[in-house]
Amino acid sequence: MEEIVLYMDDLHTNSYAYYCRICHEAEYESCRKLETPCACTGTVKFAHRECIQRWWVEKGNIICEICYP
Repeated sequence: MEEIVLYMDDLHTNSYAYYCRICHEAEYESCRKLETPCACTGTVKFAHRECIQRWWVEKGNIICEICYP
């Protein structure tokens, strides 16, 4: 069987890499799962649960300032 080598730089060119909108860490860089905590779409759709919880504590509420009408 042929060995396949994947370099970390190859992962950066993947157009399907998702990033946490708060800490900007890519999904593949962390063992923490990205979630969709609100109705946001596009590049701001994903965040780590811990990042969202920390943000809620900092701002004092759980209302998303991006997608809330």
